[in-house]
Amino acid sequence: MNLKIAFNIQEFAKNIFLPSAWLVKTDKQGQLSYLLQKATPHSIRELQYLPIPAEQRCLEIIDLLSPKSLEKKFLGNGKKNSNLLQLLDDKVVVKTIRTYVNRHTDLFLETIVQHNLPICYEIESKAVVHLTQVEFKEKTLLPRLSFRKVSDGIVYQLKFEENGKIWQIHERNVIPILNEPAWLLLDKELIKVPFINALMVVPFKDKYEIHVSKAHVRTYFETFILKMVSKVETLESEGFEIVEDKTLQRVTLHLQQHFMLHQWGFALNFEYKNAKFAWFELKKGSNNLVFSPNDEIVIHKTIRQPEIEQQYVTALETAGLITNDANLFFPAFAKNTFQSLVAWLIENKQLLENQGFTIEKILFENKEIQLRQSHIQLNSEQHNDWFDLKGDIVIGEWSFPFVKFINYLKTDNPYFPLPDGTFFMIPEEWFTKYQGIAQFAKIEGNNIKITRSQSQLLATAGLENESKNTTQSIDYQVSAKINATLRPYQLAGFQWLMQHYDNGLGACLADDMGLGKTLQTIAVIQHAKEQKATQQAAENTKPLQLDIFAAPSDESFLNPVQVLIILPASLVYNWKAEFYKFAPHLQIYEHTGNKRHQDLRVIKRHDVVLTTYQTALKDADLLGSFEWEYIILDESHYIKNPDSQVFKAISEFRAKHKISLSGTPIENSLSDLWAQMQFINPGLLGNYNYFKTHFLKSIEKSKSATQMEQLRSLVSPYLLRRTKEEVAKDLPELLVQTVYVDMSAEQAKRYEQERSAARNLLLHFDEKNPQQRQQVFTALLRLRQIANHVSLFEEGSSYPSGKLEEVMSHLETIQKSKHKTLIFSSFTKHLDIYKDIFAKAKTPFSYLTGSLSLKEREATIANFKENEANQTFLISLKAGGVGLNLTEAAYVFILDPWWNPQAEMQAIARAHRIGQDKPVIAMKFITRNTIEEKILALQAKKARLAADILDSPEQMSLSKSDLEALI
Repeated sequence: MNLKIAFNIQEFAKNIFLPSAWLVKTDKQGQLSYLLQKATPHSIRELQYLPIPAEQRCLEIIDLLSPKSLEKKFLGNGKKNSNLLQLLDDKVVVKTIRTYVNRHTDLFLETIVQHNLPICYEIESKAVVHLTQVEFKEKTLLPRLSFRKVSDGIVYQLKFEENGKIWQIHERNVIPILNEPAWLLLDKELIKVPFINALMVVPFKDKYEIHVSKAHVRTYFETFILKMVSKVETLESEGFEIVEDKTLQRVTLHLQQHFMLHQWGFALNFEYKNAKFAWFELKKGSNNLVFSPNDEIVIHKTIRQPEIEQQYVTALETAGLITNDANLFFPAFAKNTFQSLVAWLIENKQLLENQGFTIEKILFENKEIQLRQSHIQLNSEQHNDWFDLKGDIVIGEWSFPFVKFINYLKTDNPYFPLPDGTFFMIPEEWFTKYQGIAQFAKIEGNNIKITRSQSQLLATAGLENESKNTTQSIDYQVSAKINATLRPYQLAGFQWLMQHYDNGLGACLADDMGLGKTLQTIAVIQHAKEQKATQQAAENTKPLQLDIFAAPSDESFLNPVQVLIILPASLVYNWKAEFYKFAPHLQIYEHTGNKRHQDLRVIKRHDVVLTTYQTALKDADLLGSFEWEYIILDESHYIKNPDSQVFKAISEFRAKHKISLSGTPIENSLSDLWAQMQFINPGLLGNYNYFKTHFLKSIEKSKSATQMEQLRSLVSPYLLRRTKEEVAKDLPELLVQTVYVDMSAEQAKRYEQERSAARNLLLHFDEKNPQQRQQVFTALLRLRQIANHVSLFEEGSSYPSGKLEEVMSHLETIQKSKHKTLIFSSFTKHLDIYKDIFAKAKTPFSYLTGSLSLKEREATIANFKENEANQTFLISLKAGGVGLNLTEAAYVFILDPWWNPQAEMQAIARAHRIGQDKPVIAMKFITRNTIEEKILALQAKKARLAADILDSPEQMSLSKSDLEALI
């Protein structure tokens, strides 16, 4: 069915017309035929009509001007039981309503005309709509007034001039649609008429001229005529005194905002004795009627001086101003905002006044803005871990300490009160430069303090010279005791970490999985050990007295560097192996299991203490009672939840230096980043409540580019992120393929049953209801399970799985070529299906899930690496997605997509990493017409947040619209 929206204008009450909209069928020629129903959000959605933006704007105005909306807006003061018609009888309220209706109806009609939308006059339900359609033609109707003095009063006429011809109103069918500005319906043509009130035509619809008796002339003219006379250029008169004036008395600039365009600019007006003209008006002059002391009318005729006026226009253009569609002037290279225009005016006020312009008083929200020049002088001094910031701001004859402006900058309030009752408008540039300082500084009296880790804020404020010692560069060399040659990017990472070590600042190494974060860190630990030994040797002036009976806790003999590394349990074996490989001389202690030491003296004797996040939580009192040389977190996103006990406990641990290691510093939300920055450099991003308000909501919900840039600026000095594509040019090719599979008939039928149930859940879904949210996510889990194999959802089900058949077919081909394959799934039950198949066929394989002990884990990894017959490794995404080096494999299977695409890339990085000498093929198996296809689309949609901060795509939380798209 071919549809269009037809707009309508209809008289609601005397001289009040309200708009409406209808969905209308169109005939074969595309003309409007018959009404279908009123165009409401419900009917538009039901009939699947997609309004264009102009139609949508008109529909919004219609909603604002509906009787119900007007009643809701203007009811009050004891009128709760009134309707709109009764309100229009109230002489006080009706003026306000008319003004409101006029303003919005004018915008409605302007939009209709501008976009050539169909509009009708008083549509009838059974009429052919295009027969009631109104046309709009570009024509100009100029009102012409004529006055003639007669013995008993005055006779006046109102006529119109059109294309040089003059006609009488009573000769045509003229309907006033809108009073001011005047819109007339003239013989089914919609016309906007300048200078008049539309209701002035009403008396002339059946009269040639109007006679006003002498006794009523003054009252009639003051009520109906005077305002129009001043706007009409052509005035015919007979029997009146005429006084001419050509003197330009004042040229004014007024800062204002255009109602429709929402743009700020300077309005230029020329003021004569009896008239005022906007610079762009084409009128050559105007007329005014003035009553003499004896009540005789005198006509004052103002004649404009275009040559003189043009000199002022040229002066503004020379000063760098241009005009917009609203005929307002604004600086060509400045933003069209109130603040930027005030700043420009302050800078150019003296020049403009010297050229003869009068700058009108600037009022904004009942505040008078002071146009005084300002000057700011700031400086900073470093004291240990702080920078002290001081300075003064001079505004005209007043001077204020910078600290007085902190709260205004912090709260985005640009209005600073001055002693004379006016306000200084804080320039936008100051917010850009100093708001970071205002947000994060610690205020003590008149002192402003910034931590060393926040020194980037000083650089943004143009104070980089004072903070340059935090970024000094030294050519650090890797110790000869490290059994490895670092690649160029690894050496750069090592030097970056050492720079932060020497400056006493925390660092987050966020390289892609497989680029050697462990090796870079071990090189740093060795350097720190040697540096500590050098410092201790310089401090010890007495020779060391050895005692063979001394307690083993005597650290002076062993000189341990004392590093605490906290990591997931699954990575303990990997770290031990890396230390034995690259730095076998370091003393390593594994603080895990039931037999771990509880004597801190024994623990402190080691260079490196490896412990897990859960063990660190259990032994928080023990490990937190000592100040470590280094605390290093691997897979630091484990502390991403600021409310978790692990985060709170580890945040209390003391260390001279801190490093966090993570390939995914932002896994689900920016709050992940806050937790890790808080660990390495406490206070860098403010407290968590401030961070949520200032960054989290502004960036994730409002997409604030300003807050994004500020966050990036604060974080970037302490976060080093390199991708494999950037730095590991010698890595073999990675090919990622998506393999689409079909469900079996039985599987598809079961899937559709669960999808219908999930849709029903969403009908009344409330995102804020935790119970409903859990129900929906459970429904999503079921759909994901069925897309893989029905038995994941219904244990014991024998329904065939299309995905299982496809995976086994690919795997059989790969095994014939003697290649090894990693198979990842987020469901251990899914892996168990393949495990049973391999076990029955007596095919060697490895199997890794979170339920394995550390010894079992080490054994299954070693078997895959060393046993040539073992070609398949089944791995759960959570247990094996990080920390493993499995370059023996050339193929990676992802059996089911995860919400976070980075988790899949981590899994692929188990094989595609430094040390791999074969091309790696990753295959993602996706079941067609299921939630899995939708997850792929969601991954792309949700992969932008971290890219803006880290250039690394990540996943965010799911909204209701996301859930609807999935189901």
